[in-house]
Amino acid sequence: MTTKTNAPKITVYSKNNCFQCKMVARRIQEAGNSVTSETFKIDEDPQKFEELTERYPDMRQAPVVVIRTKNPDKYLHINGVNLREDEIFFSGNIPDALNLAIAEYSEEHSEED
Repeated sequence: MTTKTNAPKITVYSKNNCFQCKMVARRIQEAGNSVTSETFKIDEDPQKFEELTERYPDMRQAPVVVIRTKNPDKYLHINGVNLREDEIFFSGNIPDALNLAIAEYSEEHSEED
């Protein structure tokens, strides 16, 4: 897990042998220290699977990606993205949302320098 104070936090509920899960993981890895992320393998962790189904009952396909952000409205134009309070979430691989989260961190980080 990488840590940056202003980075949008990305949580991925993933499965083994899931192509879209691997694509999401690769994009997060490419971002390096640009984001704070954690990944849970829901097919190995029944407690995280239960947490996922309780909090996001309409998400039926892995991966489920949750991005906690200060600016959730920035994501609403992206198809498939859902909004709740200070987080957006979606099922599957939506590169535009991941790229926006990474860009959002970069903007905030450059303002600090």
